[in-house]
Amino acid sequence: MTTGGPATSQGASKYLLKKWHEDRAKAMVDKSLFTDAELEWLEITSQDPTVSEFNDEEWLIDNQPIDPLKQTAGRHDVRKRPEAGG
Repeated sequence: MTTGGPATSQGASKYLLKKWHEDRAKAMVDKSLFTDAELEWLEITSQDPTVSEFNDEEWLIDNQPIDPLKQTAGRHDVRKRPEAGG
């Protein structure tokens, strides 16, 4: 994939690269596609969680009703919010 150094004044231009953003998005989904040096350049650590837009569980949040007599607690898909286009 892509290699490079840490974000310094000389390496800060990586943020302008479309490929850096594409590779970083891929690494956030599957870190095994990249070497440790590439992950360091992409600023992905082993503690960073992986993201999967296809895992519906990751989009659910617990819902606490304001009025317990009218609403029930449950889980809500954040993709269905009006501000998210849902």
